[in-house]
Amino acid sequence: MTVAELTARIQAVLGWRLGRYHDRVTGADEGPAVYAGNVPPEWEATGLEVTVEAPAPDNRPVHAGVVLPVAYHVRVIAHDGVSLTAVQTALRRLSQAFETTTPAFIPGNDDLGILQQYTLQVRS
Repeated sequence: MTVAELTARIQAVLGWRLGRYHDRVTGADEGPAVYAGNVPPEWEATGLEVTVEAPAPDNRPVHAGVVLPVAYHVRVIAHDGVSLTAVQTALRRLSQAFETTTPAFIPGNDDLGILQQYTLQVRS
């Protein structure tokens, strides 16, 4: 599975639960808040945002030899007062749709400009 395929599948799994990206410069709506890579700095997310980072190799032996599945680092970020229930629902849906690690909680930090979020690995 490629990054583009994973992003499309996440969008299908979460659907209307995803927030939206808006361009601060032009005011244009850039679509659902799911993105592969670094979100452009002029874009602002509202609602529930999901980002997918570049894959890292993950060695797992199998009966016939060694296969190298790809692990994608996924962040689920709550903007604009998204409820904990909505975040938990999104995490549960992702865990049901993909082979994932247990989500790790990262608390928000105003001094660092970090919003409350969860991270997990999705294996292809």
